[in-house]
Amino acid sequence: MPRRNALILGTKNNHNSPAHYEQLAGLLVGPAELNVTVRDDYPAQTEESLAGFDLLVLWAADARPPFPQAAMEAVFATVRRGTPLLGIHGAAFNMGKAAGGPQAGGTAYQSPHLPVQEFTVHIDDRQHPITAGLEDFRIVDEPYRLDVVGDGVRVLCSFDAREAEQYTTPGRPGDVVAEVRGWSLRTPRAPVVYVKQLGAGTVCLNTLGHSPGALATPGFRQLVVQATTWLLEQGAGSGASSRWRVADESLTSSGG
Repeated sequence: MPRRNALILGTKNNHNSPAHYEQLAGLLVGPAELNVTVRDDYPAQTEESLAGFDLLVLWAADARPPFPQAAMEAVFATVRRGTPLLGIHGAAFNMGKAAGGPQAGGTAYQSPHLPVQEFTVHIDDRQHPITAGLEDFRIVDEPYRLDVVGDGVRVLCSFDAREAEQYTTPGRPGDVVAEVRGWSLRTPRAPVVYVKQLGAGTVCLNTLGHSPGALATPGFRQLVVQATTWLLEQGAGSGASSRWRVADESLTSSGG
């Protein structure tokens, strides 16, 4: 079967280091068996430049102004026409902060995120092909604070924010510490991985992947590979059976 073509959309910040791309691009080219194009100029993308790919992988995360509203709208428009979207880590910021983004992408991003820490990713939906064969796993990563917006969001994995490490003063202002702690205490199932339909296309957001070590975590790698398979099946409308074996040794990595 010919390799499908994926476009990784990045930007020039701390998430596009050679070590990051060694893990992410290697995962998509290797175990996921995709042809991969990488663009580090996400804010410059248009509907025309995004056309012709089988899968979009939104990897960009950059809080520096100006916010890339036009690029995010181009991504959503491309998905609405049927191209599936895999959002990884910082994609949650772009999707959740854009005007209309929470409604289109399924969640609102709350700033600031929680401190980098080790936490448990809980597999909430074990019946979905993306989570097939996975058990709860530990990861050192940057937990995001996302709130589900609207209907149609199917949360596959979560973390218990009530158990998460919190900010303290004087490292953060008192009002920020209080707001983040309040959100955490009322959020036992903070979304980590979810799927939703957007027009004719399908979205999967995986909030993990802050560091090369996080990208090398076996649980993360299996989620990504199985997500690409499922998304491409939705895009093709073929219902083809998955190519991936859950116990495939290629899904593990000693990197990071």
